[in-house]
Amino acid sequence: MLHIISSLFKTTTKQIEGPDETLIEAAIERAVACTGPHIRAIGQYQKRLLQPVKQAIIHVISLVDDLPAPIELNNHQLKLVG
Repeated sequence: MLHIISSLFKTTTKQIEGPDETLIEAAIERAVACTGPHIRAIGQYQKRLLQPVKQAIIHVISLVDDLPAPIELNNHQLKLVG
């Protein structure tokens, strides 16, 4: 019973394998470069940023995967709109 109730409050984010390590490393370096290169002076900054950056990448992938399919428009449909 508790499992059913707790499942109601879980996010609907699809479970995915996880992003590629090179993608995570590149995202960490880009985030550091854009926010402040002085972050590199902090010990183990890559390790500290690993999980937050990984979660952000997973979230963005989930958002993109949930986008609806594109719709096709033709001249006739555009004339009806305008």
